[in-house]
Amino acid sequence: MKILVIGASGRVGSDLVEQLLSDNHQVVGTTRQDEKLFNDDNYTQLDLDITAEKDAIQNQIADDIEAVYFVAGSGGKGVLEVDLHGAVKTMQAAQDKGIKRYIMLSTVFSLDTSKWDNPAIADLKDYYIAKHYAD
Repeated sequence: MKILVIGASGRVGSDLVEQLLSDNHQVVGTTRQDEKLFNDDNYTQLDLDITAEKDAIQNQIADDIEAVYFVAGSGGKGVLEVDLHGAVKTMQAAQDKGIKRYIMLSTVFSLDTSKWDNPAIADLKDYYIAKHYAD
């Protein structure tokens, strides 16, 4: 299967890519880094700006992609633009291209707003709101 991993350079993304490659999938990873992340014949890299317009994102996604994993994250910088709007635009682009599998990494309790009063979540409330609506 040919799989697009949006956010391949992060902790989750790099572990995911390694697992997909070990399962002999073709992987296209996205990252803001210039150097190639994985030295594997089944790995290619794409400089995909998820803050761009949806049509620009869609035009960069190859027609033979069969699944998309969205594991990118803003790291607290640009939460709405990356974690919410970037996720939604890539979902829309995948849907418009006829890609039936879209998997997005979220966060615990993103859909259970009653748990957001937990002090451990207080500093991440904007992130939780973004993930809630992206989910």
